[in-house]
Amino acid sequence: MSLGAILGLAGAVMGASAQRAEGKAREKAAEYNAQIMRNKAQNINYAKRAETQISVEDFRRLRSQQKAAFAASGARTDVGSPMVVQLDEISKMNMDILNDRRARQIEAEGALSGAEMQLYEGRMANRAGQAQARATLLGGFSQFALDRGV
Repeated sequence: MSLGAILGLAGAVMGASAQRAEGKAREKAAEYNAQIMRNKAQNINYAKRAETQISVEDFRRLRSQQKAAFAASGARTDVGSPMVVQLDEISKMNMDILNDRRARQIEAEGALSGAEMQLYEGRMANRAGQAQARATLLGGFSQFALDRGV
């Protein structure tokens, strides 16, 4: 048995081990990145709730100011133009709140989709590392067998 054959086989084993370790490391990195994206989605949802609450409070203040302005002018707020103006403002504010919530929901879902993609890519990197390791070992054993004349 030649020293070259043994060194070649040892090199193949070491190369396969390194490829396997690289695949696992890439999968771990992907899991870490996926967790960051899940955290981002959670933070987006928290922000959505806080922004909605602020919008509702702003809306209530605006409605109070409108009522006070109408009352100061002597207009009735339960009929006619003042009522139409108030209903229009209520409608616009509700649409704004719903649109903001929808935009945040889309953003959060995008982050969760990104997390899932990270996990998928990590699994694929790990599988690729395993396949490369097997190919390296097979190549090393083949070369070893050829060098031995088998």
